[in-house]
Amino acid sequence: MVAPDVTACVHHSAMKGTAKREYMWWCEEDYALLFEAIAADMTEEQIAEHTERRVGAVQARAHMLVSYATSKARALDMLRRVASQPDFEWEPFVRTVHAQEGLPYWDTAADLALITGWGEIDPPRMRQLCEQIGADEDQIASRCILLKLAETRAEVVDRFGADEDGALYLNAMLSRDKVAVAVWVLVLVADDGQVLHISTHPTQAAAAGACHRWPTTGLAAVPARWTIAMRVCGEGSVRATESGLWDELPTISADTAVTAVSPSARSLRWWTRRFRRGADARW
Repeated sequence: MVAPDVTACVHHSAMKGTAKREYMWWCEEDYALLFEAIAADMTEEQIAEHTERRVGAVQARAHMLVSYATSKARALDMLRRVASQPDFEWEPFVRTVHAQEGLPYWDTAADLALITGWGEIDPPRMRQLCEQIGADEDQIASRCILLKLAETRAEVVDRFGADEDGALYLNAMLSRDKVAVAVWVLVLVADDGQVLHISTHPTQAAAAGACHRWPTTGLAAVPARWTIAMRVCGEGSVRATESGLWDELPTISADTAVTAVSPSARSLRWWTRRFRRGADARW
């Protein structure tokens, strides 16, 4: 087997949108960006842009890092004070928090262990990787998919093995029996975070088409945001996710790629125009 190109295996999927790293795990590079922004005394909005996440996600991560010692809204200010200490080093600090929370800390060394192990003629066994990285089987399988080493958990089990009594092994066996394990999910959300619509579709293009065709009839509020995501039962948020504001609906192309379309490129429905005048689209 040809070893994967390490430079081609990145920490985060290349996704379009206002928060490219939304729903992705916080890894070494994410924390480097976070504390770089804190050191530069950026605002919450600037930190969110710098880390390619939403303000709420940054607040939630800061809340965890300060061990929930204050409210979520004030957590970033507390984290700033912690980081301003003369002897503060962010990586040992983050590693300690991850250990306290029982979360694996994904750094370059952990990713390289997976990448190089995947390319070996005699790859390491899953138990060995779990001990080396400090993660469980499912976390390692999810990371392999994020790094694009594999497309399914079944491929991970084929390569690294798994505990036959564990959930990963069972999920892998079940996935082999499914004709089509992946579905595309369309979610429409209001400005206040209320979920207005959820539906599943066989392709990305079908989900994008449904987003264009969805009427306001029966909706409790005007949509603020759309999200189209590929999901497989039991895998969590490890596959493609695209999001956009309601005034930039996804286009439908022949190769099923989803991209945002500007308001000038299509006729705006009356409720879209009203929404743009009367509400802030970000949530």
